[in-house]
Amino acid sequence: MENYYAALNYTDTLENDTNHIMVKIQLHGGKELVTIYAMIDSGAIDDFIDPEVCNKHWIRMIKAKNPREIYLADGKPSAMGPVTYMTKVPMDISSHRELEWQISKSMRSSSGCHG
Repeated sequence: MENYYAALNYTDTLENDTNHIMVKIQLHGGKELVTIYAMIDSGAIDDFIDPEVCNKHWIRMIKAKNPREIYLADGKPSAMGPVTYMTKVPMDISSHRELEWQISKSMRSSSGCHG
């Protein structure tokens, strides 16, 4: 039986950010393997990445055919704007891997990734 809780060893908190669960991830950038922190958002139905992270690490962004609005738990649209791009960058947390990310045109965060 595989231990699916092994990824919890990779959790951490950042200075001045004790209200969020942060996890260390590895992104397979266009030119290198990049280690950054991602915020775990238990209410999110998709994974999101800041376009600045993609640009900095040569991660290819694909323009969405139909931009998609992001809605919060209260039903209101998110202030960060619609999803306008997507990418398929491998992201590893321990032995777990995900591939597809949604990119908002105006996303700003301390970590660069939400999921």
